[in-house]
Amino acid sequence: MRKIHISQNIKHLRKQKKITQEELGRMIGVKKAAVSTYEIGRNYPSVESLLKMVDLFEINMEDFFYKDLSVDEQSDRVEEPQISYQDNFSRLMMGRIKELEREIKEHAPELAKRLEL
Repeated sequence: MRKIHISQNIKHLRKQKKITQEELGRMIGVKKAAVSTYEIGRNYPSVESLLKMVDLFEINMEDFFYKDLSVDEQSDRVEEPQISYQDNFSRLMMGRIKELEREIKEHAPELAKRLEL
């Protein structure tokens, strides 16, 4: 079973965003004392509060639960930049569009003129 790092991550991400426990509590609809119990590991947030924090901290749920974000941030390793699926898809589609434009110009010059290629 994987170790859960929610408590450490809540505290780490809150401090990274430079917000107090009270401010985080207001943002997710709980009292400051509840945020404190989350951070020390006495209680876990409700599903609703977890979802709000995932949105607020802009992180995926799996990393929020299972990755110790404070340790990962301090590591010295250099990681390759992640290309999102959307960026990759856009790049592939633009390449295909350019191919189609070339084919139209070559095989259907009148159509190319009408399309202003």
